Amino acid sequence: MTARTEDPVADEAAEASPEETTVESSTADDVAEELAPALEVSGTEPAVPAGRTPVGRGWWAGMAVAVLLVLTAIALTVVVAVQNGLVAGRDTDRAAVSDVARQAVQNLVTIDGQNSQGNIDALLGLSTGEFRDQLTKVSGAFRAILQQGAVKSAGTIGSAGVETLDGDRATVLVTANTVVSNTEIPHGAQRNYRMVVELQRQDGQWMASSVEVAP
Repeated sequence: MTARTEDPVADEAAEASPEETTVESSTADDVAEELAPALEVSGTEPAVPAGRTPVGRGWWAGMAVAVLLVLTAIALTVVVAVQNGLVAGRDTDRAAVSDVARQAVQNLVTIDGQNSQGNIDALLGLSTGEFRDQLTKVSGAFRAILQQGAVKSAGTIGSAGVETLDGDRATVLVTANTVVSNTEIPHGAQRNYRMVVELQRQDGQWMASSVEVAP
């Protein structure tokens, strides 16, 4: 039994049961435990929900490599496409200059005195530069010679090879076989020629700028 004092408040605190003190202490401990997570300072990495894996440097590195590979593949595709386009364009030019050179020689070795103006027009249609100027100057005399001599020539093209192709200029070697007849050789005589044809591209069209007989 606790001795009484003259202070009633002190006497009541002293008479309080040990169980009440223990309950109050336990309650304080429980509150502290509940508040502890909220009072903790977070670390350098954010909290990740359960069942998920945080994105790390390895993931970003892998993505960078994947993007680099894709860009490299695209660049290679573009380069190959450009190269193929250049090759295709060059092949197209070679075919074009070969065709024009063959036709120019064909027009030159296939003539008929009865159609002399038509022969000259066909030559002028594929000519340019010095070659065209020469044809224009001699066209009158050339037409008269064809008509007076009853000249007739039937020609065939043997082969055509592109020797040079540089930008808008090209050189083609053409072989031709002809049978020429006139008033002096009514039964005709065979002639074989090797022609060097110089060409220029004007407004996208290849034209013969020079036609010479190769030695």
